[in-house]
Amino acid sequence: MAAAICGGPKRQALFSYGSLTRERVIGVAPQAPSVCVIVWGEKEILAGDVCQKFPAESIIVLPAGASYNIVNIPDERQGRFERLALSVNTLPSTICPMGPENRDDAYDFGFGIPLTQQIVDCIIHVSGDVDLMDQSDQVLELRLAELLVFLRASPTARPLYASDIISRIRWILHSDPSHDWTLTEIADRLSLGASTLRRRLAKHGTSFRTLLLGIRMERARDVLATKGDCQTAALEAGYSSRSHFSKSYREACGVLPKDDRASRTS
Repeated sequence: MAAAICGGPKRQALFSYGSLTRERVIGVAPQAPSVCVIVWGEKEILAGDVCQKFPAESIIVLPAGASYNIVNIPDERQGRFERLALSVNTLPSTICPMGPENRDDAYDFGFGIPLTQQIVDCIIHVSGDVDLMDQSDQVLELRLAELLVFLRASPTARPLYASDIISRIRWILHSDPSHDWTLTEIADRLSLGASTLRRRLAKHGTSFRTLLLGIRMERARDVLATKGDCQTAALEAGYSSRSHFSKSYREACGVLPKDDRASRTS
């Protein structure tokens, strides 16, 4: 018996799952990495010739892009198996993504995460949200970000932070939209040459200018949405000229910032 507690295809998603009988699931292939907490019973994960067993109160990470066989075994006394799972469809904006150059892909892979008191406290917070069917995006992002901060030190958790080059660039730009970013500066942050970065962005059908404009307009819209004035929105988005800001805003959003603000405050 599975229930989606909250979330959608582009959000994080918190799920609970329960079973009253022993069950074997063949070929589980997650589309996004997830963090699972075994509440009751035991879970076996078979990857190739390796079988790992996790009793109640275990926390495990299932990477995306691989296939596993899973056995869920009910607890003998309670007569049920139960687990919580938080899928990481996108990283929260406060969590720095990892690319291949800062992930150690040579470690001896496992699924289990050593428990610490901080992780236990985070899990308690997540568990407390399970009954809130209308949980907001903001609360779920906060819970996930809190957990990811404490899991980051564990090599087993590193698949949770994997991201493509677009996500990593957006994270850097999002840290300070008003900064006078250049392609060369971003390339240096990613340990790439500027021409290499330009080619990779072209393969993704985008450009550095497009990404920067998108992040800046996101920031400007956030300011306008909270009843900030156009001048403040321009400065927060890195524009000293209001006319240049208005032109860029209309190019990106299809409407002038003053008109967008008026529609939000009316």
